[in-house]
Amino acid sequence: RSQEMHHLLKERLMNITLYAQDLSQPDIWQAVNAEKDDILVYDRCGRLTYHLSLPYTILSHPHVEEAIRLTYCDGICGECSIESSLQLEQCKKSTDE
Repeated sequence: RSQEMHHLLKERLMNITLYAQDLSQPDIWQAVNAEKDDILVYDRCGRLTYHLSLPYTILSHPHVEEAIRLTYCDGICGECSIESSLQLEQCKKSTDE
């Protein structure tokens, strides 16, 4: 179900790169100790900021989008030399939409 709704999340967060498992590639979930419905959120420096599991990965609920917004808009890992001073358009939006 998450794979079916991935495009909706991608549309809402267009300026943030979202990846999905390529089914023809080796299973990345085993390598990162995750289950098939887990969602992993990494910051721009490649640090894992959130590892969400069911039921928190249901994309019709706000948890995944909130984890992405907190990671990319609130700088939860501290100062980042990679981040631009420009705020992403998605960071300006209310999560109440």
